[in-house]
Amino acid sequence: MAEDIVAEVRKTVTCPEYSAGQTQHTQVKAVTLPKDIAQPDTSHAWCLTSSNGGEVCYSVLAQQDLISSIWAKADSREEALDVLTVTTALAAKRIQVQIR
Repeated sequence: MAEDIVAEVRKTVTCPEYSAGQTQHTQVKAVTLPKDIAQPDTSHAWCLTSSNGGEVCYSVLAQQDLISSIWAKADSREEALDVLTVTTALAAKRIQVQIR
């Protein structure tokens, strides 16, 4: 089931821009997380520019019936992706512990 949720997110986040409430999100692009992150069954990550200011990056990962969603916001996309990479790695390790 968790894998199905990530698959739906992957299909949904395919447009280059979208609105959510009063916020416009542009330059929406999928990103690849480093291979050294403990590999979940499935994952998806993307970054965007928010009209509220700043760059925001998201990741969703699933392993068996566990799912984790993480986001990071920073002044630059590079900074947001760096923070996302670190926190996603921590979440992936925690998921591995939980499923044992």
